[in-house]
Amino acid sequence: MKTSLSLLLGALGGLTLGVGSAGADALTIENQTGRPVVELYASNADAHVWEAEDEMLDGRVLAPGQSVTVELSRRFKIYDLKAVHDNGAERPYYGFNIRRISRLQLKPDEVNLLP
Repeated sequence: MKTSLSLLLGALGGLTLGVGSAGADALTIENQTGRPVVELYASNADAHVWEAEDEMLDGRVLAPGQSVTVELSRRFKIYDLKAVHDNGAERPYYGFNIRRISRLQLKPDEVNLLP
């Protein structure tokens, strides 16, 4: 089962989300898919399903060209991400090490990991 993240919505200079535990890594996620993202999930890579509690946008839309900054717990090193678009299409991105990147660009067929 995908491990739930306790995420809180913040509102400083754009969409910023954080977890309620100490020791977190900030990750900026850029939507370069060409479609709005209406749901965005992140969870421990060892989990096997996506949980509703893992959803990070909380009803907001991440339009093409926009970005969101989230803080993911250092409790896990490797995370998976799933974007759900406005047309219902789901796109998972697997196995990124949050300790080695600070920016992630979602593309239609790939993801770019940037330091």
